Amino acid sequence: MDVALTTYEEALDYLFARTTGLYKFGLERTLALLGELGDPHRSVPVLHIAGTNGKGSSVATASALLRARGLRVGSYTSPHLVDFRERILVNGVPIAPDAVTAFIHDQLARVERIGASFFEATTALAFRHFADARVDVAVVETGLGGRLDSTNVVDPIAAGVTSIGYDHMEYLGLTLESIAAEKAGIFKAGRPAVIGERDEAVRGWLARDARRAGATPVRTIADEMRISDARVTPSGTEFTIEALGERGE
Repeated sequence: MDVALTTYEEALDYLFARTTGLYKFGLERTLALLGELGDPHRSVPVLHIAGTNGKGSSVATASALLRARGLRVGSYTSPHLVDFRERILVNGVPIAPDAVTAFIHDQLARVERIGASFFEATTALAFRHFADARVDVAVVETGLGGRLDSTNVVDPIAAGVTSIGYDHMEYLGLTLESIAAEKAGIFKAGRPAVIGERDEAVRGWLARDARRAGATPVRTIADEMRISDARVTPSGTEFTIEALGERGE
């Protein structure tokens, strides 16, 4: 494709033009693009997060906790609020416009040949950026579902599902159990699984699917801690956690 992309705005116009009305499920295009980029997703330890609600806040919280430990942390979320660059952060700093432009310019032919969608190309950009930035860990949010989401190319150091609700039913199924099964597709054999869902039945389905995947250990937050006294203050959100018979804030 003979297209000259020399500005950030042109790169974004090209990317967004690859958004179609039909969501592209499947990992093959993302894997093909990443393979031609040197498989950067294999060099970055990943915490993988799925769920109907709470993904973004979970990514933000996990990223902040990891940074407080002195780690260099990448985060990948969607959608953005104002600027595309919000999706891809390293230690809270958005990817540079020039980095976005250079990636799209350099990988244009590959994106076209492989037929990568907007989200697939953006996912490849995120992992390439994290590898180049030499992050210690990346906290990655699924785009839609989990099992066939473009981000599910990783073998995470741990995976978590926040909550399950009736979302994207045309893709994920008509029941909470089927939706839970799709999101539980991020759980991997031999890797810890964390379940944030509070409904007992849904929590049970997620735990069952995690064990079927061979995830270990399987941790359910509702069984291990209770959060109370949540309050929003000028300095942030405060709450009380009761866990394993101990109390802390």
